[in-house]
Order: sequence, then C-alpha cells, then structure tokens
Amino acid sequence: MIDRLIIFGILPESEYTVTWPDLNAPSDKDVAAVAEKRTTAMAKYVASGVDNLIAPFEFLTMVIGMSDDEVKAIETGALGFVGLEDIGLDPIEEDEPPTPIVKKKTKKKTTKKVVKKTKKKVNRR
Repeated sequence: MIDRLIIFGILPESEYTVTWPDLNAPSDKDVAAVAEKRTTAMAKYVASGVDNLIAPFEFLTMVIGMSDDEVKAIETGALGFVGLEDIGLDPIEEDEPPTPIVKKKTKKKTTKKVVKKTKKKVNRR
C-alpha cells in the first residue's frame, strides 16, 4: 500500500519501516488474569495445608512456574516481613542486603524494513 502511494506521488520517495505489534504478547488483561489465578492457587496452597506435602520452593517453581531467582527473592522478602526471630531462626548478619529480582516485561515487535526506489513515471491527467 505504501509503495503504491509512493508510485502515485502521494508520499515522497524514501525508506520506510513497517512495525507490527507482537501478536503472541499477552495483553494487560491476560497478565492480570494470570496473576489472579496464581494468587488464588497460592492462597489455596496455604489454606489447604498442602505445604506439608510440597515445600514452598517446589510449589512456586514446579506448579506456579517461577524461576529459582524469583522464588529466592520472594523468600528473602517474606523473611523481612516475618522476621527470623519469629520463626525460631537466628538473624543472618550480612554486609549488604540481597538485591531484589525485578523482571522487566517488554513487548516484542516484529520489524520489517522495506527499501524500494521507484523509477516509473506515472502519467497524471
């Protein structure tokens, strides 16, 4: 379509890039639905006592599908809320607190670069 507009002189002759959104990228609505389902699954896991059968680390990695680093970041954050003394452990002395893992989501775009120079002259009447 763009080529035709260039041929007829509607658009100037130049290089152009056509960018299409990634059709496989989840929408914000899809991301929210997955988050809701994961949260519901975790609440049922805790409420039903399945944590006596499957340890939290295994549940979060094998069932929920989180990476090891994501689960470790969650465990570190949870210990900050609960406090090691509250669960019968001695506090660990560290020079630097652990760095939380932040996963940046990006939407992939498919880019097709089309370069076409036209040499045809169009008779305009």
